[in-house]
Amino acid sequence: MLNLRSLSFAGSNMRVPIGCFVLMSVCFSAAQTSQELRSKYGEPDIERFTARPGIGLTVEFGSDGVACQELLEPLQPLLHREEQGLHVFGRDY
Repeated sequence: MLNLRSLSFAGSNMRVPIGCFVLMSVCFSAAQTSQELRSKYGEPDIERFTARPGIGLTVEFGSDGVACQELLEPLQPLLHREEQGLHVFGRDY
């Protein structure tokens, strides 16, 4: 004989792992490589490099693709702490 109560309990126990799997799948599929972004949007007009540990080099390119401005400064996060909670998954909708 089939016990409906045990089926209900088993179903609710499966919601969490299934939800975690779906959430992780969305997170990993949303990540894009540099090459994917370049093929979708073209060449960037600004790039940031690590010149040395803790030192960043930000380069702005002109329309001809040649560097026109460079900024050498201590590495800084892309988003400040108070803004990080507002941008879920790195996207601004």
